[in-house]
Amino acid sequence: MADLETLLAAEADRQRPAHRPPFADLVRSRRRRDRLLVGALVVVALAAAGGSTVLRKERTAPSAPSVVVPVTGVLLEVGGPGDIPPRGVAGTVRLRAADGTVTEAVAATGGRFNLSVPPGRYIATGAPRGYVLNDPSSEFVGGPSDVRTGSSSDVVTFPDNARPPMCAADAPIAVPSGGLDDVQVICQIR
Repeated sequence: MADLETLLAAEADRQRPAHRPPFADLVRSRRRRDRLLVGALVVVALAAAGGSTVLRKERTAPSAPSVVVPVTGVLLEVGGPGDIPPRGVAGTVRLRAADGTVTEAVAATGGRFNLSVPPGRYIATGAPRGYVLNDPSSEFVGGPSDVRTGSSSDVVTFPDNARPPMCAADAPIAVPSGGLDDVQVICQIR
């Protein structure tokens, strides 16, 4: 049996690792590796955040200053009982560009409005005084409201069941580099 014990002891010695560091050294080594990994991840995250900030700044950086040109016109009511002749009305006019930019102007008592926009194509919409335009991305007018401008004679009230008139130019308008006159935003009264 001594030979068997000798053989087993020799085999156990052969399979034992040549060098096995103490447990405390293994723990310290693992902590150092984890710190390096976390540090590397922080550097990568900061670089990514900094890079996206730079890209965001490049995207929103203003290009050459835009030239704006005047646009004038009239907000008109047409139709209604007995086909009343067209007449200018006070209200709001809105031009929406293809990129979604909205420019708004107030139409005076006779319906005349003035605004300035960069040359380009626009959808022109509006609402007579007393109606409010919904959010700027909308082409159509919202529901009735009261408008108060200072004196009791300026209060315009529409009943709750009143349907707002559709106010728009006949087609998209093209504003040339010299500006545009006589835009007609027509409110079809039913």
